[in-house]
Amino acid sequence: MAASDDLWNRFNVWAVYIVLATLVAAGIGVPLALAYLWQHSGGLPHLRAILGSIAVLSVAYMLQQKRRSDAKYLKTAEQVKAKNLNGHPPGTKVVMGFRRESFTWTAEHIPGKILDAWQQRTDAADEYFELGMGVEEFEKRIGNLAFMPDWVDWELLDRGCSFFVRVWPFVFFGFSWALLAGFGAESASAVLLKSRYWASHGEQGRLDTWKRLRETACWLHDIAMHGKKGFSPGSISWKACIHVRYLHCRTRATIWKAGDWDKEEYGQPINQVQVIGTLLGSSVLLLRGMEELVGLSLPSEDKEAFIHLWRVIGFLFGIEDELNPNRSVHRAQVALESVFTHGIPEFPDRSLTAVLTQHICESVAFGIRTEFGAPVTASMVGVSAWYFVGAAYGKAIGLPEASFHGHVVGFARRCLLRFVLLIYLLVPGTSWVFDRVMRYLFNAMALSVRKRQPQCRFGATCPFNGSTQEACPHKM
Repeated sequence: MAASDDLWNRFNVWAVYIVLATLVAAGIGVPLALAYLWQHSGGLPHLRAILGSIAVLSVAYMLQQKRRSDAKYLKTAEQVKAKNLNGHPPGTKVVMGFRRESFTWTAEHIPGKILDAWQQRTDAADEYFELGMGVEEFEKRIGNLAFMPDWVDWELLDRGCSFFVRVWPFVFFGFSWALLAGFGAESASAVLLKSRYWASHGEQGRLDTWKRLRETACWLHDIAMHGKKGFSPGSISWKACIHVRYLHCRTRATIWKAGDWDKEEYGQPINQVQVIGTLLGSSVLLLRGMEELVGLSLPSEDKEAFIHLWRVIGFLFGIEDELNPNRSVHRAQVALESVFTHGIPEFPDRSLTAVLTQHICESVAFGIRTEFGAPVTASMVGVSAWYFVGAAYGKAIGLPEASFHGHVVGFARRCLLRFVLLIYLLVPGTSWVFDRVMRYLFNAMALSVRKRQPQCRFGATCPFNGSTQEACPHKM
């Protein structure tokens, strides 16, 4: 198993360089091919026709990309006038601070004053939590709050887990930019800074953050890999979600005990709106990111299943049922527009947002350099986010400026992922292949993290036979 442990990590580092080498080879091969055609196919007229065709196709492609970009993002930040406590008249075109993205306000959207009220609500589980309590005791105390409700569609949930497994590299790629984009939510960023969860200083702080991000990857493995069975009370996925709920309760209790939290400015720490925003950023936003990456719509059945998976996760996180937006893709998108419009200003406080953005980029770059020896910089980590969030919002959240080399690496990575995702979407019969290949790689990733981080709180169950880590025959 030693080879499989590092398979995905090394693939993720070196695949970009393989694509770059391919581009270089193409750059050399195309001139040679043109020279050959010059000598053997009638010379100048044929060459002109070929170059003209390439130029026309290139211009058409660039114009198409520009139209798509202009349709998604508003480049002039001064035009962002979206936040309104009373909402907007239906039919009003609204532009969010987030990604400078426009949408049409409808009667389904949620006015800001309602969201402000939700920000003062936390989790019923707080009543059962005490500082110093372990997660096992917490599970026992909140059992009545985490009993799976009747609305759970177990077959749809299973399909959502399977879809996640088949496309997990693209989900992770989406997380890489959605996480940074989400720091524009000042109240959520304030919690992270206050708790020091992702903002400890110095080299040790960057290493701790890198380990926590990898631990989050193992948590995602736990919630997807085991299908619907994993969400039965007491099973792996259920316990993984309850563990996060426990961490939320502990963080709130710690902040409340300190007594210096500004609830008028930020609402309660880790309130209902913040958890809903996280849910939406982990579900419908990632689906849209995959569609933007490939330029095609994902199958609607898979999207609804993925949304349902995150609805269940949101329930276990403590989102109140009547507030949970993931009842359908449409409702989730409307909620995203409402929550992000109200919660993310056009120019977030840089003492919150930019600090976290820079810290995450530096931590990931530090982790990759330390573990794999790859010459990765913070600007290279953040380069994909520029593509998805746009220049105006990227500057607003403090994304590190990318070099030309960084843009080339980012372009190569997107090309690789786009090519693989197109195969999945367009080639008949690939679903079976993707399920097995991606399942193997997902398992290898989890085992690799566990090998380097034996104290990781997630991924401790052997993904090959369900035994405990101590009894796992693949234990390192």
